[in-house]
Amino acid sequence: MARARCLIGTVTRVNRLTQSVLGIYLLMLLALGATPHVTQTVTTRASLGNRFTIETDQPPSARRALAVTSEGLVVVGAPTWHAAGHNGSGTRVAIVDMGFDGWDTLPDGELPSDVQTAAFDNDGVLDTGTDHGTQMAEIIHDVAPEAELVFVTFSDAYMTEMVDWLIATKVDVVSMSLEWTEGPLDGTHFSAPEIERAIDAGITWVVAAGNSAKRHHVGTTVDDNENSWVELNGTSTEFNEFRLSDNASADLLLTWNDRATDLDICVFDMEELSDGSPTQIMCTAGPQGNGEPAIETMTLENTTGASRLYAYSIKFFTGVEVIYDTRIWGSSNLQFSNPAASIGVPANMTDVLTVGAIAW
Repeated sequence: MARARCLIGTVTRVNRLTQSVLGIYLLMLLALGATPHVTQTVTTRASLGNRFTIETDQPPSARRALAVTSEGLVVVGAPTWHAAGHNGSGTRVAIVDMGFDGWDTLPDGELPSDVQTAAFDNDGVLDTGTDHGTQMAEIIHDVAPEAELVFVTFSDAYMTEMVDWLIATKVDVVSMSLEWTEGPLDGTHFSAPEIERAIDAGITWVVAAGNSAKRHHVGTTVDDNENSWVELNGTSTEFNEFRLSDNASADLLLTWNDRATDLDICVFDMEELSDGSPTQIMCTAGPQGNGEPAIETMTLENTTGASRLYAYSIKFFTGVEVIYDTRIWGSSNLQFSNPAASIGVPANMTDVLTVGAIAW
């Protein structure tokens, strides 16, 4: 079961999503004003069964304005678009995220004065365990100051209901700076048909490419020395090292492209040696080779009292040579990494608009 990770800050939630900040990826969409629809603002809290609620919130009047200028607006050319009249007017944007902590206490002008919220889970309360969604909303409001914003949180079990609502309320653009930490990584994740349904209904679904460029490694299950451990780099290295802070946890994912092969992923403590070799501290043991999903996941927690150097290795049990894909969340960068093919779920879908950024 995947653990949720926020790639800016830290959030933990079972079987949810991870988040990554790609703050300017909505610029062109919103500044151009994706196909607008006429909508009617919800003005009263409405209970829809016991599963989710919808409400429109007016932020407290006690807030005071402060002078805030987003650093990236000039760089991405937003003022030019604004001057030409492209400011997001008539566009309804849903920010689908893991939390919106502090959104209702921001200074005047940081967000629209009237924000609609919707929560699709067991308690129907907008999640506030992280301010990641709030940050996304501030950026979008700066880029498209006249766009109508909707804040949405959800659990996996209610994704169908969420998409139904997004379609019914005529959302134009979805900003989803999120990533699932489990596979499959081939565009067939359970979220794919739901997102595709929204796209078919006319919604532009924008997804962050992820922050896994240096925490991702792909290769072929080569075992030249026939010791049942895959060589991860060259012909001799069977360890891919990473560092984990004290009291931190990391999620590891291993997937491969043929269910006839059985692999496991194991973690070693590189600072605790046994007869000169790193100590194996945990290993997955999922059955494969008979049609089971070609995926292994684990969560590693560092309780040693200090930053610790670990490494993972891939155990080759049975089957044919395959292409494997490993990635990690919550740790330092990997010793060996491949930025190519590091796009996660659901950014790897064909019809979503996936946007990434690199320093140059």
